[in-house]
Amino acid sequence: MLRRSRAGSPGWPALVLALFFLGAACTFERRPDGGPEVDQNGNATVPEVPAPVAEDSIRAVHRTFQEAMEAGDLSSALSLVDRDAVLVDRIITVDPSASRGEILLEVLRRYADGLRLVPLRTEVSVSEASSIVLTRYEVWDQVDGEAERVGHAVETLLLFRGPEGWRIQHLHRSPGDGLIEEPDARPR
Repeated sequence: MLRRSRAGSPGWPALVLALFFLGAACTFERRPDGGPEVDQNGNATVPEVPAPVAEDSIRAVHRTFQEAMEAGDLSSALSLVDRDAVLVDRIITVDPSASRGEILLEVLRRYADGLRLVPLRTEVSVSEASSIVLTRYEVWDQVDGEAERVGHAVETLLLFRGPEGWRIQHLHRSPGDGLIEEPDARPR
């Protein structure tokens, strides 16, 4: 039998029962610190985790660009380069005020003369809308009619994802070391 308090309420046993049922219905979960990020409109945003597919497509753009340059296909190479791209090639001597087309034409001329860039290692870093591709090359050139390894080069590509896919926004190539006197291998 329930004992009533002076005001006519059931007393502490009813309070305990009410707290028991309230506690059973609630779960106390720890919330993540900081809460979700919000955009300028106040909408919660969830950062996109890039899939391996993105890295594969970036590597494909890089490979296709290199193959087009080696084959002398300027239009295919330019189709992968953003219209406002900045190209800096310290391996090829070009006027600093040259357009991207003029720079690529000079690179094509050097490839036709025997210049070869043999990739040694490529690293890709992907974010939601951009990517950086770092490649280290072995540089081969024609010296006295023979292909010789003349040094190394480092290339940095910055790509952005647009409506037409990944496009090269920035390309920078520079020598990685001095000339090598004794070549120990020949390109295939």
